[in-house]
Amino acid sequence: MTHFCSLTARGYNGLTFIALRKDKLVSSSQQLRSRYSKLQQQQQQQQQQQQQQQKQQQQQQQQQQQQQQQQKQQQQQQQQQQQQQNKQQQQEDEQAQEKKRQQEKQQQQQHKQQQQQQQQQQQQQQQANFVINSISSLQAATARG
Repeated sequence: MTHFCSLTARGYNGLTFIALRKDKLVSSSQQLRSRYSKLQQQQQQQQQQQQQQQKQQQQQQQQQQQQQQQQKQQQQQQQQQQQQQNKQQQQEDEQAQEKKRQQEKQQQQQHKQQQQQQQQQQQQQQQANFVINSISSLQAATARG
């Protein structure tokens, strides 16, 4: 009887020990699961952050490319404006040179015309003098008689 009682007592104590061990295992497994789920959440958050950073980097790269394209366009526009200004300057220079040439030609023509007019006046004066001289000599001859 005492042996049976001791066995039952031992058995009861063993079951209690097993139950306690089971509770500890359950609690430890729950802790592990919670830690695992926290780690998973952290990993997901890190992945999301990395994805956001990658998106931001891509956006920044796109903005840089757009800025580079805008700079290229501005440079091209400046080059075109410079070329147009150079062309305008060349045209103005050519026009100014052409005006100078025309003025020089006009001056030369005017000078030639003045010389021709002077020569014609001299010839007319000589002819008039010749006529006057010949008339006066004829008058003198007739007066002598």
